[in-house]
Parts: sequence; C-alpha cells; structure tokens
Amino acid sequence: MKAASLKMDYFPFGGSFFLSAGAMMPDIEANVAGTPEDGSTYEFNGTTYSAAEIGSVIGTATVADSTQPYVGMGWRSSNETGLGFFSEFGVVATNVDVSLRSTNGFENLDPTLQEDIRAQEERVDAVSECNAT
Repeated sequence: MKAASLKMDYFPFGGSFFLSAGAMMPDIEANVAGTPEDGSTYEFNGTTYSAAEIGSVIGTATVADSTQPYVGMGWRSSNETGLGFFSEFGVVATNVDVSLRSTNGFENLDPTLQEDIRAQEERVDAVSECNAT
C-alpha cells in the first residue's frame, strides 16, 4: 500500500484547526482468499454454487492508480520550528477494480458461472464507486 498526496492547508481561525484540499495518488491492492468449509456454498449474482465444485475463491481489489481529489480537516499542535503533532480526517474519491476467480478454474468450464462471477465483480465495483474512503 502506497499513497502520495499534494495538499494545501487553510487555517480559517488562525489557530490549530485547519481545512485541507488537494489530490491523492493511491496505489493500493488487496488480495484475499475465501476457503470454504465442507458442505458450504458460494452465491454469485444470486446463483448458488457448491464449494466442492468451485474450491477456494481468490479475489483482488485494486484502488485506482490515478490522481483523485481530496478534502479534509484537522488539528495541528504547532506551526513553530521543532517537533509537533497533528491529526487529520479526510475523504478521497476512489475507483476500486475487483477481480474474482476460483482455484479450480471451474469458471473456465462453465459459462454461466463465468457470467455470474463477472456480474458479481461489477456489483462490487458499482458499490465502491458510490463510497468515499
């Protein structure tokens, strides 16, 4: 996980409180694996599949590697020379790309499963576009 940012802080009251605006360049990737218990099932796009036939499900979520807008606010203990502390809370618009696959490669043999997995990926992508991080 890496993220770079370019931000400008504005101190509207001349004290420690500040507002911040700028841009972030996230480079974040998460890899996950779903290992089923015996007799369990998966549901993709409303269709249930046996874990015995699919095996484990591997997923990757990647946050957009492009420049994204950022807004925030915070508190800084000192603007003087030396050591200081600060806290900042903000939001950045993100695009998350999700990909799923099975360890058995069963989706390559079953076009319906492949369509259901792609539809599930699109559902997750659509939800992530509505949320701020």
